Amino acid sequence: MPTVALRGIISRLGFPPLIYGMIKTGLLAEEYRDRSVKEILLDGWPRRRRSLILRLAFVVVIIVFAAMYWANPSYYTNYYSDGTPWFAVRKAAGTMFILAVLAVIAVIPNVMNAKLNRKFLVFCCFAVPFATFFSIEYLFHTDFFGLKLYKFLLNAVIIYLIYMIGIIATGWIRTGLFAGTSLICAFGYIAYYMNNFRGSPLLFSDLSNFGTGVEVLGEFDYTLDFRGYIFMVAIFAIMVVTSKISISHRFGAKQRIGIAVLMCAGWFGVIGDVVVSDHYTLNQMKVSTFQPMTSGYNTNGGLLALMRSAKISMVSKPDGYSAANAEKLADEARLVTNGEYPAQSEYNKPNVIAVMNESFTDVANIGEHINTNIDPLPFYHSLSENTVKGWAYASGLGGGTANSEFEFFTGNSLAFLPVNASPYQLYMKQPQPSLVSTLMEQGYQGNVALHPFEKSGYSRPRAYEMLGFEEFLDETDFKNPRMLRKYISDEADYDKIISLYEKYKKASDAPVFLWTITMQNHSSYSGDYANFTPDVTITDDLLPLERGENGEMDKILSLMRESDRATGELVNYFDNVDEPTVIVFFGDHQPRLPQGYYDRVLGAVEGKLTPEDLMKKYRVPFFIWANFDIEERQVERVSMNYLSSLMLDAAGMEMTDYNKFLLDMYKDVPCMTVFGHYGADGKFYSTESKIQNDPHANPNKKQTVVSSPQDEALYDYSVLQYNNLFDPKRHVPGFFSLSN
Repeated sequence: MPTVALRGIISRLGFPPLIYGMIKTGLLAEEYRDRSVKEILLDGWPRRRRSLILRLAFVVVIIVFAAMYWANPSYYTNYYSDGTPWFAVRKAAGTMFILAVLAVIAVIPNVMNAKLNRKFLVFCCFAVPFATFFSIEYLFHTDFFGLKLYKFLLNAVIIYLIYMIGIIATGWIRTGLFAGTSLICAFGYIAYYMNNFRGSPLLFSDLSNFGTGVEVLGEFDYTLDFRGYIFMVAIFAIMVVTSKISISHRFGAKQRIGIAVLMCAGWFGVIGDVVVSDHYTLNQMKVSTFQPMTSGYNTNGGLLALMRSAKISMVSKPDGYSAANAEKLADEARLVTNGEYPAQSEYNKPNVIAVMNESFTDVANIGEHINTNIDPLPFYHSLSENTVKGWAYASGLGGGTANSEFEFFTGNSLAFLPVNASPYQLYMKQPQPSLVSTLMEQGYQGNVALHPFEKSGYSRPRAYEMLGFEEFLDETDFKNPRMLRKYISDEADYDKIISLYEKYKKASDAPVFLWTITMQNHSSYSGDYANFTPDVTITDDLLPLERGENGEMDKILSLMRESDRATGELVNYFDNVDEPTVIVFFGDHQPRLPQGYYDRVLGAVEGKLTPEDLMKKYRVPFFIWANFDIEERQVERVSMNYLSSLMLDAAGMEMTDYNKFLLDMYKDVPCMTVFGHYGADGKFYSTESKIQNDPHANPNKKQTVVSSPQDEALYDYSVLQYNNLFDPKRHVPGFFSLSN
């Protein structure tokens, strides 16, 4: 290039030092050597219009990122210990610097020569998957540099195998890298939002809930926290760098087959080692539902934790299980319970109204009592006559509604099932003994399930058929109901229950059984609605809640008050009917409350809480009320699997031998969830694994659970539950139903 021309370009336009250095060393592609900076940036417009449009699109996205940052004060605001906000200058400047660097990289085209481009291609093939790996583990709070070498390599292999899928599917290296990054980004955000919505990680068993998840996509708040925002910027940066690959190499059919064979061999090895094997290192892996992003994902890497959860998702027989052993345990249980619950010539047959109220909880009393301007639950707190009430414990937070109803109806516990499994979708493939079938055997009419929303969620139509329901009504069966926010109100739901009761009573004198799952209190709680004005406000100082979370808490408390009012009206109606009636009422799970609220009422940030304190996030109010005399009782704790048996016993109704076994079990283990159990001694025994060992046959065998005085009773329960749920052709005769 002539020296005069070069000097002219430098003097007029000021070549960037990097490009000037490339010219001097011969690293600039020949087609760019005689161009000005302006010509290089335009990249031969309009001959390479697509390249220019892509770079301009990148710049627009970067501008959007900058706008997003400044539109969300939480991204650049920190708080002193007393809650006073302050502007984080370094954080804001650093973020803007990253976006500026990205803009420069996005605008400058690839001006490297052929030799450098080949090296750049090789670099991207190795660096892009690694950068994606680092980005996604940042999103999961993974201790990236603390990962053991074996787990680090397994995560890396999984990442590269995913990128191979993209290359095989597209046939192009650059397009394949784009596809692989997109796949992993999608996984990252699914796991991220699931953790935000329900407080537990994405596990393999969640794939069974995919359809339900799609149905409620529009119900949640998709606000990004700062970590989610940085992850999005990082993925975008990877895409920008990938776009600079200029070598267009397409793999032929034979090459793609070869890569596919190599990929299949890789997946075969990984699945065999991670999912199938009993590798010692991986057996130590804990995928906790207590602290998902700081346990299973944090210590193992997200993709490895997800794959290992496939092994956790497999239902295994309890050690030593056989139908004969189940029958032996059932006979032993009968010897105990038949004396305690002797057969009677006549049992009560009251109407049964069962209500599972969406997200209903005593929010102000989860931990430390929080003062409000008015009592959010005046009816519930006043209820005492002919009432059994207290705290029921669920195995989910902010989600898992169907799991609570599964435990209530069947008496089976999620403690013996895979973490985050959905029994309605995975296991309800044949008729299942339940409270529904027990009442039907006694001549109950109605047997109607009601849910004022879409009925397809959690495969309920099939599950309800297997439980024995005769009819399932949904939102389409309501005519001009009262709405609260965008959901059918509890008041309208209960009015429907009353109309159904009156309908069946006109047709027959037989007792009526009705079941409803309300929808009024479903998340999210961030929006404002013309038909809902919160009337409950928190009067305590709850700093450091931020981003309007105090207002969100006021909405949740006000929704609880609306539910409480409607429930009081339902009870009042049945208090004035002539027929004996029992109402069993409980929340399905707590709503997903702001973390700052939990930190305040539980007394510490989540990572420093004891398991007992964490369990407070999983308890909800319940009551069993009758319009006839029953023994009043305050229950400190009970899990969902016992609740229907407690109702039958309190109302003096006929019970199966399984119900009697559960009541006897309740004395030793009053509460059990996927997180562990409480013993009769009041102690909490936390466990991350399933109870599958036989202490009878192998008393000296190393246990896979935290040892507790209740291990033997829990093992017996696990055997009987397995027989009930997974061995239908060899059910213990007459144990799970009233008839043989």
